Amino acid sequence: MNLEFSYITAIVFASWAVTGSTAGLIPLLLGGLALFSKSVTASLLVLTMLTVISFVVATLDSKKSEHGICKKYYCLRLFGCFTALMGQALLGWEGAPLLILIGLLLTLPNAFLSILFKRHYLSMSSKAYLYSVVLPGLITLNLLFKIKGDVKIDFAQTWDVLLTSMGLGTLLFCAVFAFAYYKTKSLLIFLTQSWLGLGLFLLVPESNAITQIALASLFAFSMTAPKLVMLGKQNSKPFKTLYRVMMIGLPGFLGFSTYYYSIRSIVQLQLAWIVVVMAAYSFQMIALMLNDEREYRPFVPNERGTKMKFELVVAVQLLCAVGFYWLETTGIK
Repeated sequence: MNLEFSYITAIVFASWAVTGSTAGLIPLLLGGLALFSKSVTASLLVLTMLTVISFVVATLDSKKSEHGICKKYYCLRLFGCFTALMGQALLGWEGAPLLILIGLLLTLPNAFLSILFKRHYLSMSSKAYLYSVVLPGLITLNLLFKIKGDVKIDFAQTWDVLLTSMGLGTLLFCAVFAFAYYKTKSLLIFLTQSWLGLGLFLLVPESNAITQIALASLFAFSMTAPKLVMLGKQNSKPFKTLYRVMMIGLPGFLGFSTYYYSIRSIVQLQLAWIVVVMAAYSFQMIALMLNDEREYRPFVPNERGTKMKFELVVAVQLLCAVGFYWLETTGIK
């Protein structure tokens, strides 16, 4: 496998590794290989392996009554992986890049699949969902970024239409779903999928340093923010207040960095798109603020281990945000 080191990728992988759990060790290592790999074929094989592992984890983690819908979901994702691999094998044929694009989009959660397979997502634990749905979704975004140049040569309009409609649709509708389904697990499901929609839309503007930093910030935020919420809700009120302020976009942390760099990237397009992004952001923030008010969740006071884990995630979010700002100012990739 041909690997390439970059500081942006190193920061993303470090955030995943430091905040990750032992249960997610294999998916994290495979995800790191895909991030650092220059080969599209190798990354596609890693994504296929992640999908198979995700199926096993989801089957073991969910109730037996949910296995039917679980099989349907992962059959769809595997079909997308094999379609993309077929397109990669047929490179040289003029329709091959489009085949890869369609295959990858089939592996990515969207607003329609969020409703169709919500029951499956809820049947898993939060950790299992994070490593079997969110992590492979981020690897799919990374693959789309790698093939962007090849697809846009002959299918620029198709790329823009598909990614704009699917990205903005998922961003906005999943944000509304997060507002409507306020319980913690539903909230995390729809928030993370809304962020995946934002990542998809970030692939529409022309690639530049700001777009790369925006995507990297989104990658780090999407894996660390759910842990911040879960750990924050297990602690006392000051911790709950802190995680909500950080998620809303406290300057200096990843939430702020993600939307700051995203908006700077989207400015390359029409300003009207920023209105859609900010509308989705508003629904996400209201959902976060209402979550603790409308749902009782007991916590264990003075739980030292939980507090230390929470503080670790806070430190990681701060250091990542500082790291991305340093990369922007220095121009290092």
